Amino acid sequence: MRDVDDRAVLIASAPPVGAHLNIGFFEQVGTPAELAAVTANLPHAALHLALAMREQARATLSSLKATEHRRTVTA
Repeated sequence: MRDVDDRAVLIASAPPVGAHLNIGFFEQVGTPAELAAVTANLPHAALHLALAMREQARATLSSLKATEHRRTVTA
């Protein structure tokens, strides 16, 4: 239960910049209940944007993953 409480504090303290990424990260690693908690605490005016934010996060994270696979390491 402590881990869930710690995550709730982390969610509540997340900066508003890149908010779609916060949602995307929790969609990937959190439980459905945690993701629901994240979106439930959005301002009422932003609730209708939650789906668009999830889609934007998926696109951003997918792009980052694709970039990671193309990188090469040089010494």
